[in-house]
Amino acid sequence: MKNLDLNGLGVQEMNAEEMRENDGGFIPLVILGVTYSAQLVAAACGTTFLAGVAAGVACAIAID
Repeated sequence: MKNLDLNGLGVQEMNAEEMRENDGGFIPLVILGVTYSAQLVAAACGTTFLAGVAAGVACAIAID
């Protein structure tokens, strides 16, 4: 296995100012993802429920 050659990849060391900068990080991304996912799951559940109600009504009308 070859050693990882960072110089060959064009990677350079960060200075102290770059290390202090905060561009949001990982946690806000996770919070946004969970919030967005929760809205999608709620919408999917609501849609599935309404489709089930419609199917039940259609069956009840067809039986009568």
